[in-house]
Amino acid sequence: MQIGKSFGLVMLNIKKCNLFLIGTVFLLLLVSILVGIKVLFSNMQGFEWGSVTDWFSAISTLAGSIASFGTLYIAYKAFQKAPEWLSQKHYDVVHGIIENAIYKELHTVRFANRKLKVQSLTASRNLKRALLHKEKELAIINAIIESLESSIDDLFSKAYSIIDQLKSISRNGYATTPYTNSIIDELKNATNSYNDIYMNIITVRAEIELLYEADQVAIDLTVVEINDIENSSLEIGAKLDDFLSRVFDNNKPVADFAKYKNNH
Repeated sequence: MQIGKSFGLVMLNIKKCNLFLIGTVFLLLLVSILVGIKVLFSNMQGFEWGSVTDWFSAISTLAGSIASFGTLYIAYKAFQKAPEWLSQKHYDVVHGIIENAIYKELHTVRFANRKLKVQSLTASRNLKRALLHKEKELAIINAIIESLESSIDDLFSKAYSIIDQLKSISRNGYATTPYTNSIIDELKNATNSYNDIYMNIITVRAEIELLYEADQVAIDLTVVEINDIENSSLEIGAKLDDFLSRVFDNNKPVADFAKYKNNH
């Protein structure tokens, strides 16, 4: 996401413009005062106190000076308010990140997880059946594994989209809380575990036809490995699903996901 970076550049430009405005107004105020002094006190011998023109010029200069001072004061107060306004904008950005990542996109991870769990179980059980019955036709298993690979890519894409968004919080004047970090860790652990399951399935698939001619001990050991794959799929899928359900049920506010950096 480029929101935080673009927003920071805009804020920097606004600060520069405010400083330039204050400097310009201060310069105009100084010039106005000098002009007023010149009108009032230069060539005192020729100055007539009753001259309407001289009085009008002096009053106009004084009014201009007061107006310039007022503009300078307003610009200064606006500059003082800039950090507060900037802080609110940072909060709005962080709020948007959390709403999108947690309460919108995280739901897609739940569906991807359930789909992947079913496909992992389907692949492992078909491999076990093929091994025990020494099936020669493995086209269905190949199709299942291909679909499994696509689903793993989908889960990785969704999970790391959320992780990257949550990490971007630190670029907007806020720090992620332990609760947010636990979500990041859970997503990383789940994707890594599913990747291990996929690699184990690929390994069994590559060896299965060779095992048709192996002794029963080798076949039994492979069956145990496949059972471990099934159990891991069930465990990982259930663990991630339970964790996501708690996140949605808790429905925590923004303050539980991000804390303002005091030194910002």
